This record gives sequence, structure tokens and C-alpha cells, in this order.
Amino acid sequence: MNWRIIRTIFLKECLDTLRDRRAVIAMVVVPVLLYPAIFIIGAQGLIVQQARIEATASRVAVSGDAREVVAAWLETEENVELREVEEPREALLSGRLDAVIETGEGSDPEAGLDSLAVRILYDSVEPRSTAARERLQSRLQERSRELVRDRVAAANLPEGFARPLALSSEDTASTERRTGFFLGSILPLLMVLMLGVGAFYPAIDLTAGEKERGTFETLLATPAGKLNIVWGKFLTVFLICMVTGILNLGSMAVSVLFQLSMVEETLGEFGLTISWDMLLIAFCAMVPLAFFVSAIMMAIAVLARSFKEAQNLVTPFFLAMIFPATYAAMPGMTLNAFNQFIPIANVALLFKALFLGEATIEGAFAVIVSTAAFALLALQLATWLFQQDEMLLAEDRGFAFLRRRSSFEPQSTPTMTMGLFLFGFTMLLLFYPGTYAQSQSIYSGLLITQYGFILLPTLLLLWYARIDLRESLSLRMPGLASLAAIVPASLAWIVLQSQTAVWQARALPFPDALRDAFEQLLDTTQIGVIPLLFIVAVTPAICEEVMFRGAMLSSFRRRMPAWAAILLVGLLFGIFHLSVHRLLLTALSGVLLTWIVYRSRSLAHGVLAHFLINGSAILVVTGNLPEFMLRVLADPELEQTGLPMWMLLGAALVFLASMVAFAMSTRRQGNSLA
Repeated sequence: MNWRIIRTIFLKECLDTLRDRRAVIAMVVVPVLLYPAIFIIGAQGLIVQQARIEATASRVAVSGDAREVVAAWLETEENVELREVEEPREALLSGRLDAVIETGEGSDPEAGLDSLAVRILYDSVEPRSTAARERLQSRLQERSRELVRDRVAAANLPEGFARPLALSSEDTASTERRTGFFLGSILPLLMVLMLGVGAFYPAIDLTAGEKERGTFETLLATPAGKLNIVWGKFLTVFLICMVTGILNLGSMAVSVLFQLSMVEETLGEFGLTISWDMLLIAFCAMVPLAFFVSAIMMAIAVLARSFKEAQNLVTPFFLAMIFPATYAAMPGMTLNAFNQFIPIANVALLFKALFLGEATIEGAFAVIVSTAAFALLALQLATWLFQQDEMLLAEDRGFAFLRRRSSFEPQSTPTMTMGLFLFGFTMLLLFYPGTYAQSQSIYSGLLITQYGFILLPTLLLLWYARIDLRESLSLRMPGLASLAAIVPASLAWIVLQSQTAVWQARALPFPDALRDAFEQLLDTTQIGVIPLLFIVAVTPAICEEVMFRGAMLSSFRRRMPAWAAILLVGLLFGIFHLSVHRLLLTALSGVLLTWIVYRSRSLAHGVLAHFLINGSAILVVTGNLPEFMLRVLADPELEQTGLPMWMLLGAALVFLASMVAFAMSTRRQGNSLA
């Protein structure tokens, strides 16, 4: 990719979009002016209407045997106007009355000891009638309590005689929580819709619109290249989507909070504290969601041959976005281990949890990573469609969704697009069938995940795309000297990693739930040490190395500098483990393993180092090491005190010496980073 060309196309598309008055109105005018006006006018109308109802007396008629007694109770009420009508029910239905009180048969409740049946008739559709019911019910309940006190006093009974239970209720939800629940049920749904609105028009205009205008052919005739064109257009759609979403969501949030503050005296106190941490998490979740929505809409729109046809194709997806967002807005729906991987719904649920103050960093991390994986796949789909000539030419009618294996030219290594697709696809397998398999049985689930959802897709992709397995997976015989250097380096790395975990725990404590899950996984009473080493050490060392240090590293090093490819593979390796508390440690190990394989051009070094790192950690946790080592590495106070300085210095020296020896033993192969 040529970023200079991408930037030129991006700026050109942004300028063309800003020249379109319809786009500017949808992006800026509507959120900045329309929403505040609507909410302010609505708030003023609500206040005026409520004040008018409060100032108007309720028109009430009383009927039945105890008509005179009940009417006497209401004569002193300033906001109740008693009226005499022949047909009270008909008068209520016609709007001449606000409420009707029907009294049943019985003696005077003030003189006797029996009960008088009283029924309030009202029209729930009419606000005046609802207000009348509340007034009458409040006054009659007050009079009922007075009669009870009079009867108890007349019988010379204790006050608690007529009230054996002093029943009451208390709402423990804070004002902030109630407001958060209200906003968390509305704003996430609006946020999803606004992102869709922001991406809808530019995604169609920059694809099907250009086809219809006949300008796509002119753009393709330039030396820009298809990949640069699609990235320039996509960044334009993404920028407009984000700007529209942020402006709409921010404007609506401010307008809603302003409206609530205006009606606070009428509806009760509202309060919500929005912290910078909350805004940062919301923004980080919004970015991959905007990527996902923009890429999907572009991928769909490019299938159309005209602007109108693109509208017909994209509209169903736009409407389909409502369902997961509505699911998140339903009462009782919270972010959990299952729905945090449902696209669109997971971000809406995260927003809801943020408003309620229930969001966790672990849940936010899972939502952001899973949404980024969906966005990555969607972008790969859009990029692949733009690479097809039949997709970009308006006169062409058909296309093939999948290429036959025979249409692929044999290659030594996969493309960068294939590497990113492999990562996104395996993440999806990890989210859904992998999570389910591990929930049924942790050990068999891990084997299924590693071999079925990591190793198998990697090998199938390389086979189907006719990629040379030996070259792409770095299947070369390692040297004995380099293998020997890997052993002390890996063991020393475990010591250094343990100290890093101590430092991290002080800033980001390890949650008890995750700690319990690891203890259950490494419980040797359920499975022996040897099977545990095979499942948790040998299997990941083979499967994950084939995917990350094999296929993905070989795909990235074709288009990226060595240092960038190593850092990217290491970071993706850390993200792949789906835990923000393990991200730093796994990413650092991923960078080390990637450098080892890149330097030696042999996957065997990465497999050995991966096995030693995982295996050593298992032996430490399960207590299968010499006593003198366990006294230090398995000390319960390790998290507070850290490792002794002599051990850290020794591990650092061993690690550096081993890496130097490893680099020298691989120098003859010409694989240095220079």
C-alpha cells in the first residue's frame, strides 16, 4: 500500500463529500441544531403541559348511597371541583368530567364499623383524568387512615391493632444509577442508528454512485492502484461515520441531560457523572464498531450497479442493525461471557454497563477486541470485492463470491490480506464454537480449539491458496547450537516474566474469577501432569506457532519492515488470548517468539521456546519443581514482595547471554534484522 496515494484519495473524497450539501446537513446541521431544538421544545412543552394540569381543578362527580359523605370529604380540596350530572359515566367518556367516584352499598363509615366500597373511574388516555385519579386516590387514602385511627381510639385499642404489619419499601438505586439505566437503554440504540446513518450515504455514493456517474473507470485508470483506492474511500466513509455518530450521540446526550435538568422539579432528581475513563472506553468501542459498519456497507454497496440499487441492498443491513441494538436495550440484558462477542449488541451492552457503572475492564477489552475482529473481516471482504474487476464495472452483471483453488497462482508465502483474514476468522471461531467447547469440558475444549479452530484453518487456507507450506511455515531444520541457546533463554524469560506480572498486578490486579479459572485448569487432581503438559504446553506450542510465527509472520514480512512485522505479530498474539490482564505478558512473549523465528527462519525454535515457557509455568504452579526453586517462584507473598534482586539479575544475564549465543549461531543464515 502507498500511504501517500491513500491520503490523496482520502482528502479528495472528503472534499467532495463536504461540497455535497446533503451530506453536510446530515452530518452537522441535524445533530448540532435539530436535536437540541427538538429536546428543548419538548422539555418546554412538557413543563407547560404539566403546569397547566397542576393549575386546573379536576371535575369530579360522586354517585351511590354514600354520595353525600364522600362529597363532604372532597369539599375542602382546592383542586377538586364537584359537579352534579345525571349520567356520570357518559360524562366521563365525553370529556365533561375528569373522574367519577362510585360508592357501593353500606352504612356511613364515619358512624359504623363496616367497609365502604369506593371505585374511581378515570380515562388513562387523558392527562387531566390521570391527574384527577391521583388526587382523589391520595385524598381518599388519607381519609381512610383517619377513620382507622378514630375507630381504634374509640375502642380504646393500641395504635398498632389495625396495622399488624408496618410494610414499606425503599428504592436502593441511586439517582445516578436510575439516570444511567434510562440513558443506557436509549442512547446505545441511538448510537448504533446514528453510525449507520453516517455510513449509509457516503458508502453508497463512493461506490455505486461512482459506478452510475461513470467515474470509477477514470479512477481505475490512474496509477493509484485498487488497494490504495479502497483504503482511501474506506477511510472517508469511516471518518464521516465517526463524525456523524459522535455529533449525533453527543448532541442527543447533552440535549437529553438538559431536558432532564429542566423537568427535574416535576419528575424528580436526575444525576449522572460522566468520567474521562468512561468516555475513553466508549470511544475505543465506538471506533471498531464504526469500522465494522462502514466496511459492511461498502462491501454491500459495491455489489450494486446504481445508487438506487445500492440503497435497496444496504437498507436491509441498516434495518438489521436495529435488532442487536434493541436486544441490548431490553430490561435485564447485561454484558456477559456470551453476548460480549455478538457484533453491535456487545458495544450497545458495554455502553449500557458504562452508564450503570457496571462495566469491567475485562468485559470492555473483550468487546473491543471482538468488534475489532469483526471489523477486520468486514474490511477484508470489502477489500477483496474491490479487487475484482467485475465488481467495479457498472455494466457487468454477475460475479463469483469464491475463487476456485485452480485460479490461485502458487506462491511462496501468503499475502498480508490472507494473514489478516486468518486472524479475524480464527478469532470468530475462538469466540463462538471455541468458547462453547471449553465451557462443556475445559481440557477437550482446549484440544478442539487448538487443533480444530487454529491449526486446521491455517493449514486449509495455505493449501487452498496454493501456498508453499515449507516456506510460509519456516519448516527448516534448526541448528543444535541455536536450539541449545533457546533452553536457558526460555527458562530465564519465565523468571523475568514473573517479575513483570508482579509489577503489572500493582497497577492492574488480577481478578479472582480469572485466577480461579486458571487454578481449575491447572488442577492436577483432575488430570495428570503429563496430560496437562500436552494440552497446555505442547498443543499451543504447535498450533499457535504454526498460525502466528508461521502463516501470519510470513504474510506480514512481505509488506512490512522487520521490526513492524515482529511487533504486530506479537501484539496480535497477546490480543488473541482475550484477556486484558494477560495482554502485556502474552504480547511480550509473542514479540520474543516472533523475533526468534524471524531470526532463525525455523519454526522449530518458536515451538521449543513456546513449550518451555508454558511448561515451566505449569511446573511452577503445580509444584513439580525442586524444593529450593519452589520456595522462591511459588512463594505466596511473591505478588507483594517480588523476586529477589539476585535472581532477577541472574535471569537477565542468562537471558542476554543466551540471546547473543542464539544470534551468533544463526548469523551464517543471513537472517539478521538489518
